[in-house]
Amino acid sequence: MALDFNNARLILWLRANGIPLGDVLTVGRLGAFLSPDLLASDARQFGISPTQGSWVEGTKAKFCEVALLAMGASTVKALDYSDYEGATVLHDLNKPLPPTLEGCCDLLFDSGSLEHVFNVPEALDSYAKLVRPGGWMVLDMPANGCCGHGFYQFSPELFFQYFEGHRGCRVAAVFCVEDEPLGKWFLVPSPASIRQRVYLHGSKALHIYVIVQRLEAGSPAPSEPVQFDYDQAWRGDGEAEPTALPKTQSGGWKEMARSLVRRLAPIAYWRWSVIRNAARNRSAFTLNESPHVKEIDPFTWRLPPLPK
Repeated sequence: MALDFNNARLILWLRANGIPLGDVLTVGRLGAFLSPDLLASDARQFGISPTQGSWVEGTKAKFCEVALLAMGASTVKALDYSDYEGATVLHDLNKPLPPTLEGCCDLLFDSGSLEHVFNVPEALDSYAKLVRPGGWMVLDMPANGCCGHGFYQFSPELFFQYFEGHRGCRVAAVFCVEDEPLGKWFLVPSPASIRQRVYLHGSKALHIYVIVQRLEAGSPAPSEPVQFDYDQAWRGDGEAEPTALPKTQSGGWKEMARSLVRRLAPIAYWRWSVIRNAARNRSAFTLNESPHVKEIDPFTWRLPPLPK
């Protein structure tokens, strides 16, 4: 859990897109793993100057507070299960958020804590309640290639389906980012916008950056989210991706042919999977091949105007 070269660029991107940091609450007390030269170079490309202190002071500190203040935060506090690293807001994210903590920040920044929390729905609900109406949640989560790091790796669809239109929030953008220095950024659409699943494959570890705005006060209690294509299928508006071969009626040669197909289909699927996986392994990063996931330059790409 840290402010590093990649997600520091994300914080600067927020500033460049007109999103004020205000009172920042980090999930866990985040370390600072930064390069002063790289941070200053990124800031210049975004047209940003340090507002409190300097980039050098922020990169020398053990924790992230000095750097976030230099990037434009008004205040910085940390939420954690205990105060073993000096966090001042104590709460177990597996449990419901006490009302005294609701609306305590303008921007909630999770840089790799959620995957270590068992009760993810409760934690996400708390995240929304911690943010004041009009404020933002900024999440940096492992998506692929990090198995064993925490309890979970996350699909972008979880955040689209959990927040979009359900909890007084809207998802402004989701990015998939290579987990390496100066990794590439890819813009990920919601399955609802393209009416199909969005697959992310690659030989490199991937993180997702999720940008969510809190719109309303209160604590709505919606139904649990459902994966988009199943929701459409159950409503009669579409079909889910197939999970099994359709059943057939008995009857002579046709039934024998169908039985043969059923027996051969798993073998054919296995052969096809081997060929497909070999092709993926030959590609350094197959997100470039996705028709829906678009590589973007974070220094020039700007958030489209959000609907009012």
